[in-house]
Order: sequence, then C-alpha cells, then structure tokens
Amino acid sequence: GFAYPSSFIKDSENSDEGLMLTDSMGDAKLNAEQIAAALPSPRDAMKSCIDTNKLVSPNATVTDNTYSVTGTRGENVYHRFAIITGDKELYYELIYPSLSSRASEYEKYAAYMDDYLEAQ
Repeated sequence: GFAYPSSFIKDSENSDEGLMLTDSMGDAKLNAEQIAAALPSPRDAMKSCIDTNKLVSPNATVTDNTYSVTGTRGENVYHRFAIITGDKELYYELIYPSLSSRASEYEKYAAYMDDYLEAQ
C-alpha cells in the first residue's frame, strides 16, 4: 500500500503506469511507481536521479536500501524517495512550485510519506 494525502486525486487516464496524482487543493503532482532497478546501489541511483532531473542544491540521504533527494528544478521543488530491494525500485516523486502557497504542507507530506514507506 501507498499512503498519500487525501487532497490528492488520481489522474484516471494514467492508471496503468503506477500512481499519478494531482493535488486538488493546490498545484503539486505526485507519482509513485515500482520499476526495475537500473542501479542496485541506492547511492548510485540517488546520484543518477540528481543528474537526470538536473537538480540544483540537492539535499540527499542514503541508507542501505533507500534514498531520498530534494532539490530545485527550474521553478519547482522536486522530491523523490525510493526503496531498492533486489532488482526492484519502489519510488514516489512529489513536484510542486517553489513559490506555492502550500509549499510547507508539501514538505510535511513528503516527510510523512518517506517515513511511511521506510517503515514498510
């Protein structure tokens, strides 16, 4: 199971490719998916995430099987948390405008979802 805030609603046309949600109260996007792990090392996967998304001032944490990274990409804040087990990577990403009136709420959501996934 995946926990997400109740204000987020599913983008129905994307139902096959993991979970894609939009915040009905604001301007955030939330995507969650399980994919084949391209890089089995959380450290390498986290570095790849930073490069791929061209994140500025990334702030990252890595454990034996998880990584979390937050940075800015243009006008947006990009946050990703992932668990890597064997050849699978389960991740979610939260993207929202850095000037969003709900930015502090999105930060709390991200912390909550990170903790929830880490406990799985």
